[in-house]
Amino acid sequence: MAEVCYGEDLSLLPSAGKLSEYEKRGIRVVTRDTLENTIPFMSLRDLPHLDDGTLLEIDEAMDLYTRRFDLGLARLAELIGLMHDMGKATRRFEAYLSGKLAVSPHHHAPVGAIYAYRRWFLRSGADACARATAQIVMLCIFGHHAGLSDCLDPNGWSPLLNGLETEAASVHVNEAIAWFLENVADADRLDALFKDACREFAALFPDLSKRDSRMDAALGLVCRLLLSILVDADRWDAACFEYEENPFASSDHAPDWDALLNTFENYRKTHLNCTEGVDRIRGEISDACFEKALSVPGVYSLSVPTGGGKTYSSLRYALRHAAPNGHSRIFYIIPYNTILDQNAKDIREALDNYPSILEHHANVVIETESEQAAYKRLTERWDSDIILTSLVQFLNACYAAPNSAARRFHRLTNAVLIFDEIQALPKTCKILFERAIQFLSSYTHSTILLCTATQPRLSLASAPVELVPQVEALHEKLKRVCFIPQLDSARTYASAGERIAQLLEEKSVLAIINTKAAAWQVYQEAVQTLRRRGHTFVRFEKNLPLSDLREAARACPEDEILCVYMSTWLCPAHRIKLIAWIQAWAGACCASPRR
Repeated sequence: MAEVCYGEDLSLLPSAGKLSEYEKRGIRVVTRDTLENTIPFMSLRDLPHLDDGTLLEIDEAMDLYTRRFDLGLARLAELIGLMHDMGKATRRFEAYLSGKLAVSPHHHAPVGAIYAYRRWFLRSGADACARATAQIVMLCIFGHHAGLSDCLDPNGWSPLLNGLETEAASVHVNEAIAWFLENVADADRLDALFKDACREFAALFPDLSKRDSRMDAALGLVCRLLLSILVDADRWDAACFEYEENPFASSDHAPDWDALLNTFENYRKTHLNCTEGVDRIRGEISDACFEKALSVPGVYSLSVPTGGGKTYSSLRYALRHAAPNGHSRIFYIIPYNTILDQNAKDIREALDNYPSILEHHANVVIETESEQAAYKRLTERWDSDIILTSLVQFLNACYAAPNSAARRFHRLTNAVLIFDEIQALPKTCKILFERAIQFLSSYTHSTILLCTATQPRLSLASAPVELVPQVEALHEKLKRVCFIPQLDSARTYASAGERIAQLLEEKSVLAIINTKAAAWQVYQEAVQTLRRRGHTFVRFEKNLPLSDLREAARACPEDEILCVYMSTWLCPAHRIKLIAWIQAWAGACCASPRR
């Protein structure tokens, strides 16, 4: 008899009517207390969502992926991949695939899950490991098209079991199972794979009875990882069939990190002066990172003040660290898209425009349809050696419901993940972030590098290892900003705008405002003040061709003042054009010291 776990106590049990409904369906309702030390059930908290796998070629791909980061679940992945399309083994679905039917005759995804439910889940008894393994198989297969399915909803109902029981009544289920067992893989082979999968799972989680929040998170992310691999293998195999490519001849391999490191070292010698002043301090920081780069994978920190050269130092560390540890890719993850643009430019220049660098964030502008298609193909599966992306995309890959987001998750394994400006991590995402990086570092052979001037307090199994010694002394050496508090009187948008306008008459000014709305208000006030003082303005016309903008910039009268509002309210294409305009204007007016 199937069981549904309701929670910590009887207060969470459903109404009598729902209990009766469960009994009619042959489902026994129990509490977590009942299951303690006997059959740990993967609840909604543990496995909120799961997804897909692939067949024949796909099970080979799953085995290949899982072996790459040595998670130890190759047989489990192979089993899910082999069974995921079991429901297509019917005469009517064959007719649909051959074009004889215009519409799919039935849902094929639940069939493999129903088989796992009947043969392994219901027979697992008190074997917690077998029960959990069967549940993973069910969840992965059941959701590989429709999306991620809940084990339990907030009301205590099981969408997974309810869906399986509803679909089990369909006439095609038995036909598909019988044909599959006869022509693809018989029951003995599937049982053998399942036993191997149970042994793998038991080795990874030897004591499910001693579960805590960290293990719960790890269980959920293991499932997320399996679904990620399966979804990617399935979709990539289909894409390769369409493009007539070999699905196993992908770019998913360890690049020549030593060659890239040599390229960067040559750039550093010729373009980065590390002998005087602040540059010398940056060089010392970079050298410290370089020396620590031969360490084993783990969680590290780079606590360097602003202006300390974290971008180049962390990149140098990652390039040297990746080669001996066999990492497949390097991620550079930043919470601010505006910083990503500049860092991407610097990294491309330092690596001599290395072709396998991918930017995946909202500021990327793709001009042509062919470029758009190629970019979509790369971002769908993060198919590049070096990926620069946002913290939002990282968290989406780890937790977001759509299969399109889950597909990327396995790329974060066996990788170097550099998180810059990590102090900007939203408080609401802190626990999710902690669990993700703990899982990636502990289970998937990934290295985490947290870069910031002010390290946040993270609840990890062990504190990050600092790469640079004497962090406090560095903050004193790199202190280049003097703060002058002006809190003796109330500040308004008008007073701030007036002050900026006054300064603009004498020199260049950069005003950083904490919100987009406030920045817009201050900008408007500054413009009005300048107009009252008789100044004219260079106007940015977003629809003009760039060549016309540059020509207009060269024709600017010397007494005009450029006052520009810029934020992410502007779309990326217009923002890029505006930056080009500013650069052209500055070049045309460089003779004026005021500008």
